[in-house]
Amino acid sequence: KSYLRPFTISLLSIIITAIICFFLRPFLEAINIPMIFIIPIVFSGLVAGRKGGIIASVMAVAFFDFFFVPPYFTFSVFDIQFIPTFVVLFIVGIITSFLADTVKKQVQNTRQREEFIASLYDFSRDLLVSQNLDDFLMRITSYIEDLFNYDVVMILPDNNKNLKIVSRKGKNIRFDDDDLGLANWVFEHEKPAGYSTDTLASSKWYYLPLNTHKLKLGVLAVAPYKSDITNEQKHLLKAYTSIVSIALANYIKK
Repeated sequence: KSYLRPFTISLLSIIITAIICFFLRPFLEAINIPMIFIIPIVFSGLVAGRKGGIIASVMAVAFFDFFFVPPYFTFSVFDIQFIPTFVVLFIVGIITSFLADTVKKQVQNTRQREEFIASLYDFSRDLLVSQNLDDFLMRITSYIEDLFNYDVVMILPDNNKNLKIVSRKGKNIRFDDDDLGLANWVFEHEKPAGYSTDTLASSKWYYLPLNTHKLKLGVLAVAPYKSDITNEQKHLLKAYTSIVSIALANYIKK
């Protein structure tokens, strides 16, 4: 299970390191062994996150005391000079695990930005080959549903300026009059609302206005199937709505 992953990774990495150090013990002074235990702490922080690094730090101190500090195979410490070593190993381990977790998140953010740019390019290219407005709207909802795993609804004004659903895609779409009323608010005020915002956050839908500098075009509403909408996904959705708004404005002008 996922909640056991940090513990499992930390335990295995510390055990492997302890075995290696056990065979190297004739060639190493006990005071140098803690430096080797930093390696599995960093590894656990990178692979299993901050929690894994903290668990590895605690285990490193315990394994070092049990196997490499006299009397062996006990947690007793006869030589008090090792007490500062335990403290330093634990503190360095905690700091290192936090740094490793930070590096991991930076790598993930870099990868997400690369995927973000690539997905925007593909999205823009697909919209350019749309043959008509219906095809254009279908491509938008299908693309966002596939990419984010969201229910997606496109809402545009009709000839009488009344908002109506013009395209939808998803597994469990339920969009009632209250939802449409919130879409009207977003359309009029040109601000995001609904799920994970400060405006009617109880709604299951996250609404984004579709507009350009001069035109109010409509509203895009999405609803996540399971997980929350992250800030990174919000930025990506806003970028998509900007592209959609520009392309939609061009269709309306034709």
